Amino acid sequence: MTDNYHYIVAGLPDLLLDFEQKPFDFARILHAITEQLSPKDQRWIEWLQFGMAPERLGPHFYRATAKAKNAFIRDYFAFDFEMRQFLAELSRHRAESASANVMQGLKNRSDLSASLFAVLDTENILEREQKFDRLRWSYANEICTFHHFDIDIILCFLLKASIIERWMRLDKARGQELFKNLVTEIKTVKNNENHRNS
Repeated sequence: MTDNYHYIVAGLPDLLLDFEQKPFDFARILHAITEQLSPKDQRWIEWLQFGMAPERLGPHFYRATAKAKNAFIRDYFAFDFEMRQFLAELSRHRAESASANVMQGLKNRSDLSASLFAVLDTENILEREQKFDRLRWSYANEICTFHHFDIDIILCFLLKASIIERWMRLDKARGQELFKNLVTEIKTVKNNENHRNS
């Protein structure tokens, strides 16, 4: 049976709004949420944290996540693996000056590959990095389309909060933009639920 974390998800807007006039503190958010989870779901948080450190990623990790019983961990890191593999392959072909037909074939491989090509056409490095993170953000939302008050919603929230923390360090204005987006998303979920229950 899936744990129902209605009380945690319902409290996320208040938790976020506490940071509107203060430095964004991902560690504090993580602690506030994790201590309310079951031991089983705390383990999924640990998997997510491990996977958010690029230097730890490798074949063993991706093989393990492919077999994970949690849908968000399994699906998100399958996406992450596909994205990283494609970018590595594209870099190799560019270094080898592959033909236009080869490059077009790569571009047409999937919707994700077409999106990645579009991102790579962005000359500004910061803008390019933000577009990569927007792809991650959007896919995390897609995974959770039919989830409401379970661990997957919480994992999705924490993934996006970690992206915000990264942008607060890189570019505060863009980090604040993502922060406002997350507040809006969470408020929308809460308002929709209140409407259904009224």
